[in-house]
Amino acid sequence: MATEADSVALVTSQNENLLRQESAESVGTGHLPVFEAFNELGLTGRDISEVAVVTAPTISKWRSGKVRIPDDRLVFLTLVLAHLLDDVQAISDLESEWNSDAGAGDWGAAQDARVKAARGYLALQDVLNRDLPVGDVRDGAKRFRTWWASGAAARLQEKRFRVALDGSAKRDLEFLKARVRNS
Repeated sequence: MATEADSVALVTSQNENLLRQESAESVGTGHLPVFEAFNELGLTGRDISEVAVVTAPTISKWRSGKVRIPDDRLVFLTLVLAHLLDDVQAISDLESEWNSDAGAGDWGAAQDARVKAARGYLALQDVLNRDLPVGDVRDGAKRFRTWWASGAAARLQEKRFRVALDGSAKRDLEFLKARVRNS
């Protein structure tokens, strides 16, 4: 007789298989979830090409499915996406605190919906990445650690969120940073 835990495991396994099938179909048309998530976050092909250290036309070919993205680069871009989503969530949480009295309005809700969609694409990409060769996953993780250690992650974050930081917001952010250092 099957236990409740067995039933849950079976449903989870079936859901993962369905996700893999749907993803394989969309990958066949060239639409990888990682690129859909970057679109949701507003990254351009040029932004992604700078991160991946390839040309913008190469990114375009990867996005369209004309050229298969190397597995280690796919792992790397997935890790970059996860990093960006963590940053977006942290900034969103700060904005929510700052705007709690005034109300975030439609803009905050729209931004939250885009982040939620990007998180869904990340989960889907993660399911796809489970079938990648271990060596490629290791190489992609090494590439990510090198990218992170080079300071490129901080530069990307600064570039992505610079537009939102007008003079008063920048002062507020500096004040918060100082407060965190002193506590």
